[in-house]
Amino acid sequence: MVEAVWISEFCLRDKLQDERNMITAGNESWLVDMLTNSRICKIVVTRFVSPKCAPRLAGAAAAMAEVQCVRGVKNASQTLNCRGLGAVKDVGLLVLGCVSCINACPYDGPMLPESVARVAKTKFDLICCGVSLSGSIGTGTLDSIKRMLNAAFAVKSGDRLASHHHDTG
Repeated sequence: MVEAVWISEFCLRDKLQDERNMITAGNESWLVDMLTNSRICKIVVTRFVSPKCAPRLAGAAAAMAEVQCVRGVKNASQTLNCRGLGAVKDVGLLVLGCVSCINACPYDGPMLPESVARVAKTKFDLICCGVSLSGSIGTGTLDSIKRMLNAAFAVKSGDRLASHHHDTG
């Protein structure tokens, strides 16, 4: 098990997709530029998804066109399908994969750590430079998260994995 954690990634898109009002591409790129200046190494700027799914993320490509490129900072995006992958490639971003519901699924129940690791490895094998393991529904415990992370670290080094959890209790 990893003994220390270094926060090197900030996921801007989580907050922007929930905003009541639309965020302009200029304001989104300004936020990214401010985060860049705070010395965070990797910023998950947006997610390329259908505007029907997340209307607040509809201007992802326009926002990325305005973001400053700074040496030592990686701007990345998540994508959920092949259409989004094409959009990410078009703007030249790194592709991050995401495995959701890593502790339990609302339909299938508890998830096996080895299954989570296998899906993460598949994403790495396809194209992803990193994978976020997401406890999307807030059911993870310290023990279940440790088991999942140990299984994931067995297939890929920790510097290519991120862990993202929600407390929905």
